[in-house]
Amino acid sequence: MSDKVHLPTPKRRQQARAQGRVAKSKELVSAGGLLALTLMLWFVAPDIADRASASIRQVTQSSAMIRADGEAIYQLLIAAAFSGLMMLVPLALAMMLGSVCLSVLQTGPMFTPAKLQPSWQRVSPLAGLRLMFSARRLFAVALAGFKLLVMLAVAGLMIQGKLQQLAMLGGLPLVEIAATIFQLVLECGVWFGLTLLMLAAADYGIAWWQHQQDLMMSEQELREELRNEEGPRGQQVARSQPVQALAE
Repeated sequence: MSDKVHLPTPKRRQQARAQGRVAKSKELVSAGGLLALTLMLWFVAPDIADRASASIRQVTQSSAMIRADGEAIYQLLIAAAFSGLMMLVPLALAMMLGSVCLSVLQTGPMFTPAKLQPSWQRVSPLAGLRLMFSARRLFAVALAGFKLLVMLAVAGLMIQGKLQQLAMLGGLPLVEIAATIFQLVLECGVWFGLTLLMLAAADYGIAWWQHQQDLMMSEQELREELRNEEGPRGQQVARSQPVQALAE
C-alpha cells in the first residue's frame, strides 16, 4: 500500500504545473481536431465540388490550347494549385483550431520552460525500459486495444447499415456515385469523431485520476513542506523579538 495518503497542497500543485505535469489526454486533442475537420469538410463540401468541377471544365476546354502552348500548361498548373490550396486552408484551420481549443480546455494557458531543458531521464535506456514494462504502460496498451475494438465495431455497424445503398451504386452515373461515396465518408468521419471524442473523454478522466495519485503526498513530504513554509516565518519572528525587547 502506498504511503502517500495526504492530498497535495496548493504549492505542490503549482510546482507540478510549472514543470508541465498536468492532466492531459493527447487523444482528446486528436479527436477534437478530427471532428472539427470533418464538420468543416461537411460545410465546405459544396464549394469544393464547385471548384473541382470548374477546374475539370477548364482543363477540358483548354486541352487544344495546352497541346500548342507550353505557357498555358504552366498557367493551368498554377491555377489548379491555388484552387487546391484554397480548398485545404479552411480544413487545416478547422483542424488546428479544434486541437488547440481542446488542449487549452484541458490545461489552460501554460508555458513551461522546464520542458525545454535537456534531461538525461528522457533519453536513458534504463528509464525507457522501466517505463515500457510498467503497470501504467501495460494498462495503456490494453486500453488502446479496447478503443480499437470499439472503433472497428462502429465501422462494422456503419458499413452494415449502408450495404443496400452501396449495392445500388452500380447503376448510377459516375457523378452520383462520387457524391454518394463522399457523403458516406463524411458520415463515417462524424461518427468516428464522436466515438473517438467519447473515448478520449474517458481517457482524460483516467489521466486526471492518475495525475491526482501522482501528486498525493506522504507524511514525510507534507512535514518537510510545512517546515519549509514555517521556516521564513520563524526567522521573521525571531528577528522581531530583540527589537520588541529593546522597545520595552
